Amino acid sequence: MNSSTSPCVFCSIATLEDRIVYSDALLYVLVPSHPVTSGHLLVIPVAHRYTFIDINLDELRQMQTIIAHVLARSKNQGVIGYNLLSNNGGALVDQHVAHFHQHCFLRDRNEGSPFEKLQNGHNITSSSSFNMTEHCQTLKRRFN
Repeated sequence: MNSSTSPCVFCSIATLEDRIVYSDALLYVLVPSHPVTSGHLLVIPVAHRYTFIDINLDELRQMQTIIAHVLARSKNQGVIGYNLLSNNGGALVDQHVAHFHQHCFLRDRNEGSPFEKLQNGHNITSSSSFNMTEHCQTLKRRFN
């Protein structure tokens, strides 16, 4: 839970289960509710951590291991690169959820910059053909 009176959305894992593509004792990987690219993932510690400096060494190692695993698996599926991003320090630096999370943007040659899309408010859910369940299942296969 965060220090405010409202519960932390990332601490309420049960409400996010349909979008979780990987989980273990230390962290879970979630498809955000409004993914910016087809490979947009959030890597989130299970324990409530406010910023990057609050995560412990075991969580950091596991984040690195999981991100490296999904990147290795994704190279065979047309991913040409990736971006990692975390906002730390509250709403003034665009950290809209007060629970540390690492954005991982798997980059497809044809999708363009996720940062331009973020600035323009674009997300892939606006497409009439987008299906969140199918999208999550596709990304979940990258962890097996």
